[in-house]
Formats: sequence, C-alpha cells, structure tokens
Amino acid sequence: MLNRFLEVISCFRQTSQWLLITLDYARLRRLHFPYDLRLRSGQTITLLEHTDVIIFWLVFVRHHYPVKPSDQAILDVGANIGMFTLYAASRAPGARIIAIEPFPDTCTRLRSCIERNRLSSRVTILNFALTSSSTAGSMDIGEVPSQYRQRLGLSRTRVIK
Repeated sequence: MLNRFLEVISCFRQTSQWLLITLDYARLRRLHFPYDLRLRSGQTITLLEHTDVIIFWLVFVRHHYPVKPSDQAILDVGANIGMFTLYAASRAPGARIIAIEPFPDTCTRLRSCIERNRLSSRVTILNFALTSSSTAGSMDIGEVPSQYRQRLGLSRTRVIK
C-alpha cells in the first residue's frame, strides 16, 4: 500500500493532472481520449488509449528506465510514441537521443510528440526495426496496440541496410 501511495506522489510531481491519470491507471475512472497530458516540465503528451497511461506510469512515475543527468547519448529502441524519449530528454538535458520505432502509425505519433515538444534538434527518429537476422521481413500493423505486438508474436521485422 505504501508503494502505491509513493507512486501517486510521484505522479503528482510529474503533472497537475495527477488525479485523473491516477484514476485511469487504477481503472477507477476512464479518461476521454484523445487526452493531452501536460507535464510540470512543460512537455505535452497526447494519450490515445489506456495503454498510453500505463506506459506513462512506468516511465514517468515508476522511473522504470534509469537516466543520469550526465548521459550524453541515449538510444531508445522501440520508442513507441516517445514517452521514454521525452523522459530522457528532461533527465539528461545535454544528451542526443536516437529513437527507433518500426510501426509507421506509431512512428507518426512519435514524430508529432518530438516536434510538439521542440526536441527535433536533439532527437533523431528512425522508422525501422532492429534484428539479428539478415533476411527481409514485414511488419504486422494489426489492431493490437504496439505495446503488446511483441508479446503476442505479431512483430515481424524488416531489415534496413
């Protein structure tokens, strides 16, 4: 119970919209999507579905991915809509970031997020997938949210040379 209370405090520190985000995260009250989430840092994230709230919670509230202020280069593989990229940009203000996202629709959201938050000079976006295979493949862009495609075995890759 204490951990959850500390997470709510962490959410409060991130956004003045903490109550609505917390209630949606806990599935006690649903947000109306699309929803523009304004962070106290001045950054804005457009949430389109509940899974976006979950990713926000993992990245900004739980600090699931550590970033040091002294980091100079950050690689965000599977950048999704840019939550970690935004987080990393605010935590390491001198870092250059490369954000790689294979799904075209998700990459469009990523690009929009980076432009909206005026990070284009620090963030390079690459619309492709990384793989250890040298054979060409394809991406399944079905109706499953991109956060779950890998787990469901729907993510196939295309090799970029």
